[in-house]
Amino acid sequence: MLAYEVFCKIADVFDYLGNGIDHSTITGIAAVVGASRLMGLTATEMVHAIGITVGGNTATRQWPRRYAVELEGLRRGGRLPQGDSSQCSLHKTG
Repeated sequence: MLAYEVFCKIADVFDYLGNGIDHSTITGIAAVVGASRLMGLTATEMVHAIGITVGGNTATRQWPRRYAVELEGLRRGGRLPQGDSSQCSLHKTG
């Protein structure tokens, strides 16, 4: 329950998508807080554990942004139809 609350609070107060951070980074922070509580870590140890996970596992949203830019370039060059990306075969499901 604690990990869920931490995830929701961070997502509420931090514009992670606007800052290019993927939601999996917040999931990692929340998981560390929950596991730290279960392990009985002190506040200082918990802060260090959060630092370790953020320092080594910050997932950025560079690929989706790059992909969107490439799609737009293809559209402008006339190599893809105009409109939303659902027209692209990579986005079709089923």
